[in-house]
Amino acid sequence: MNEVILDIQNLETNFVTKKGIVRAVDGVDLQVRRGETLGLVGESGCGKTVLGLSIMGLVDSPGRITGGKILFKGEDLVSKSSEEMRQLRGDRISMIFQDPTVTLNPVLRVSQQLEEVFRYHRGMKGKEARQKSLELLSLVGIPQPEERIDRYPFEFSGGMQQRVVIAIAVALNPELLLADEPTTALDVTVQAQIIKVLKDLKQQKDSAIILITHDMGVVAELCETVAVTYAGNIIEQGDLETILERPSHPYTVGLIQSIPKMEEHGKARLTAIPGTLADPTEIPPGCKFHPRCSRAEEVCKKTRPVLREVSPGHKVACHLD
Repeated sequence: MNEVILDIQNLETNFVTKKGIVRAVDGVDLQVRRGETLGLVGESGCGKTVLGLSIMGLVDSPGRITGGKILFKGEDLVSKSSEEMRQLRGDRISMIFQDPTVTLNPVLRVSQQLEEVFRYHRGMKGKEARQKSLELLSLVGIPQPEERIDRYPFEFSGGMQQRVVIAIAVALNPELLLADEPTTALDVTVQAQIIKVLKDLKQQKDSAIILITHDMGVVAELCETVAVTYAGNIIEQGDLETILERPSHPYTVGLIQSIPKMEEHGKARLTAIPGTLADPTEIPPGCKFHPRCSRAEEVCKKTRPVLREVSPGHKVACHLD
């Protein structure tokens, strides 16, 4: 088995608001191995991005990590100083953020933003940093990199901007890469190109990847394992085939059923999950999903289920499994 590169233990990240405490990450346990791509899936607001930001040490006030450990190759990231995390970010751990128009600095040329990574972390200067930057643009599939490298971000299409963001994230061959909705707002053709870029990078670098998404189609394309999140908890985890073909938690079943399918007569049938996420400051007792669950019983309303192994490598947090 490949080594465990990331071991998250009982992680809690809270936000203090006027309405109360929001437990965005509520006791999460998760392991990721070298060379593995894990899909972190769930509806918007389930805590996926906050979990990623917690790993990166980028949770802004009024949020903060209030408990647990994030062990990266045995080092607890929670206990590291801001300067120590700056040294790690972009070097050994990196993140592809969701919106390239926010990630890229609009007043700096792409060459400046790429070369900065090599100057800060490797002490490279001049021609050496520029050559490395050109190689990266070519790696992520940007044509004529010599002609494009000195352009500003607004001179690139959305798909090309996302490739630049990926290039910056993988510049130093990070051992762990987090990708937060890397294909959101891109058309289908560009999505396919970005997925191919990530596949190629994984094969070449042997990095571990956490893919944060709500798109089960992208998960099926990229991931070997899946962790399903709901209201700050992981409620089901297993290999890709198990989660897609034999989901156990009612929420996971709902996510799979909500994927549009073409029927014989050419009409797409969509089955929605009833209800919406509860107010994060007013989480119901017991199983957090029980107000939306058609199978809920009395025990579900009183006792919160724990994540337990129901078959080798397959874990579910449900009283009814």
